[in-house]
Amino acid sequence: MGTDLTSGTLLAGYRIERLIGRGGMSVVYLAEHSGLKRKVALKLLASDLASDEAFRRRFVRESELAASLDHPNIIPIYEAGESGGHLYIAMRYVDGRDLKSVIREEGPLASERAVLICAQVAYALDAAHRKGLVHRDVKPANVLLAPGIEASDAEHAYVSDFGLTKRASSVSGLTGTGQFMGTIDYASPEQIRGDTVDGRTDQYALACMLFECLTGEVPFDKEIDVAVLYGHLNDSPPRPSESRPALPVALDDVVAKGMAKDPAERFESCGALVRAARDALGMAPGAQPLVVPHRLWRPTLSRKPRLAAAVAVALAVLIAVIVVTTRLVGSHASSPTAGTTPNTAALVAVDRVVRVDPSTGHIKVEIKVGKSPTAVATGEGTVWVTNFDDDSVTRIDPTSGKVQATIPVGNGPQGIAVGEGSVWVADRFSQDVVRIDPGSNRATKTFPVEGATDVAVASGIVWVGTTSPQAVTEINPANDTESPPIPLKAGDHLAADAGAVWVGGGARLVRVTSDRRVEPADTVPEGITGLAVGSGSVWVAAGRNFQVAGPLFAGKVYRIDPHTRHVEASVQIGKSLTGIAVDRGTVWIAGGDGMLSRIIAVSNSVEEPISIGARATDVAVGYDSVWVTVDAP
Repeated sequence: MGTDLTSGTLLAGYRIERLIGRGGMSVVYLAEHSGLKRKVALKLLASDLASDEAFRRRFVRESELAASLDHPNIIPIYEAGESGGHLYIAMRYVDGRDLKSVIREEGPLASERAVLICAQVAYALDAAHRKGLVHRDVKPANVLLAPGIEASDAEHAYVSDFGLTKRASSVSGLTGTGQFMGTIDYASPEQIRGDTVDGRTDQYALACMLFECLTGEVPFDKEIDVAVLYGHLNDSPPRPSESRPALPVALDDVVAKGMAKDPAERFESCGALVRAARDALGMAPGAQPLVVPHRLWRPTLSRKPRLAAAVAVALAVLIAVIVVTTRLVGSHASSPTAGTTPNTAALVAVDRVVRVDPSTGHIKVEIKVGKSPTAVATGEGTVWVTNFDDDSVTRIDPTSGKVQATIPVGNGPQGIAVGEGSVWVADRFSQDVVRIDPGSNRATKTFPVEGATDVAVASGIVWVGTTSPQAVTEINPANDTESPPIPLKAGDHLAADAGAVWVGGGARLVRVTSDRRVEPADTVPEGITGLAVGSGSVWVAAGRNFQVAGPLFAGKVYRIDPHTRHVEASVQIGKSLTGIAVDRGTVWIAGGDGMLSRIIAVSNSVEEPISIGARATDVAVGYDSVWVTVDAP
């Protein structure tokens, strides 16, 4: 059966609108889901592949694996299957250009731009490799570029066609019908020979792609396919500096190592390849990626003693606070208005969520929530805030900025996460996790979890971090069951990754996999106050956090390689680090010192911080805004 469909055709619930592109193995249409009214890129595989029964079975199985990949630089797969004799993949529609078209239209890219794009691809590939998947067809045509937030920003790169991945350590070259699964301009020697492949095969293709970005040419540009294959198998890797003499010779060595004939001689990861390229170009010398904690730490006291201590200390410092803030803003507690400039302190009122424009850094609006907002999360079309002293969750419409609902939950809600169609709240003092239905704004289920402090959701698992005892507990949202807790010397802070969760507490950091294996990582000396996962690394904020109205302490952030679990870098940043969010390659940091910082994760460059003028407790990104919770001026 052919893959040519006319506008208006309905396939598997998707209505075809127009043709987007056509390749040797597939045709891609812009389509709309008839029920959800969501635009998708609908890829139909070639009819000869669809007629291969073994390929059909493998395609459906491996598309399910690919759909589980959750990474900001991987095109999300919504659905894959068979309908009317067609094998199809429905994925996010990105309104942009593929990298191949950019190179064809613009020629060689500026070297830093080329590395920034390839770095995003590398982080996506490393995430897939950690899950045991290898792409096998990395090439510029499979990299989609969407514009950055500002004209000066690097494009946001998405890797597509993960629906054609194979499990690592499988034979890569041919299907049962002899169809080569790859593109010869980027095919590794082991792939051509039909040997076993793993993530190093994708690294070879990434090095080929980096060469093409820098020079505008494929590595072995021959007239016939046999000559191209011979080049991959036998010829020395090409040197970018020979095509562009202005490029540093050190880049030649990076490409040569990434394209080594023997996979064992390549870099340890795709991320290592682009870091070497960045170093060869001298990009951001000495700069280190920065990240801050994911959740606010609260003392394990009963609420009334904690509040009493807060009042006593607050009275002691009230006069000093008034003097300092008056000098900063020239008036008493007035709310900032739209157009507040970055880096200008403005006193935000207590118990608010501040909405910041990510492109300008301006505070757009303040939204009154409950008492002592502790954490914020986005998802299900909504902004969600836990109110620690109000025992409630506030729901905010991100479009209007209006409070839609206040939902009562247990006692001392602290951690919050959105996923699997629900909102999950860790209640510190009632020692449970509450499941909230976004459709009804009601708590539908309570799970008893002793010492629950934080919660994260990924790959169909709800992870709960606990203290007293320090452990992590799994909740299966499909049947509302709990697994026995996994004892750890950590449990205060969580950051979920595909198929695993990172757990930190004290100086200890571990990775817990979905099959309950505990993998220790390097310890940090200052004591962990928060975690985040993004841009190919795990970020650990460490150092003492603040008590209510107490002194501020300097913080340090450690960057952990998720594969080796070793510390790669550390850096001093801010005071009383309290929250982190990562989106589109930008890391947003909130602190108890009233500063909101932003870091371009790919280049490790730090932007000038934005003054909130009040103590922040957490930060989230979503709906074209940055959301910061504030619990005290």
